[in-house]
Amino acid sequence: MNWYYALHGTQLGPASDEQLAQLVAEGTITASTLVWRDGMGDWQSLSAVRPDLLTAVAAPQVAGMPVLPAQKDVFVQQMREGVLTSGPGELNYAGFWIRLVAKLIDGLILGVIFMALTFLIFADEFTKMIEFSAKAGAGGDQTPEEMGAFFAFQIGATLFQYLAAAIYNGVMVSKWGATLGKMALGLKVTDAEGNPLSKGKSWGRAFADLINNFTCTIGYVIAAFDEQKRALHDHICNTRVIKTR
Repeated sequence: MNWYYALHGTQLGPASDEQLAQLVAEGTITASTLVWRDGMGDWQSLSAVRPDLLTAVAAPQVAGMPVLPAQKDVFVQQMREGVLTSGPGELNYAGFWIRLVAKLIDGLILGVIFMALTFLIFADEFTKMIEFSAKAGAGGDQTPEEMGAFFAFQIGATLFQYLAAAIYNGVMVSKWGATLGKMALGLKVTDAEGNPLSKGKSWGRAFADLINNFTCTIGYVIAAFDEQKRALHDHICNTRVIKTR
């Protein structure tokens, strides 16, 4: 017997009795899902026409919530990782403003680290740039060599800053699941199911984050309007930022 079912306003099917039972067991179809088959006058809820399928897959309780067998592993993993949920598989996404504050904290930390490393590694060049800026401010003439050295330093410093930010994000997220700013606010970076990121995805997300520097921050702003609060690099790597407390 072929069944048709409606999900998100779309008619799907046909599905055999066995396939329909499997969809119920997976949680794809619930008691309120509308179904239809030949011989029925109109679409009806699954609970009205096949209550036996719902009885067969009565969900066990985990932490006081009903959890279908297919969702149990994900739900238990989320609990183990400290991910707050309002139900099985539902993540507590971090909003735009709390992510912005975390970003500002990380920015301050990176700024101190960057200035210290720049002064230690490029001490001579840093001193020359200060002298060049002072000379320019006083209306002095600059030679082509001085101008070239100034712009070369600026480009090099910018690239070094981007690299330092990517390394910071990659190391922190791959080892601890969050940067210092996110840790301070109880946030964590996960995949779409709430699981910790692999090292490869952590580093990929870190470098994808650099793209936001070339979008006039629009890549970050879209998190304010996204249903799951994803920024551009979250979309690219299929990651989420969630609250853990």
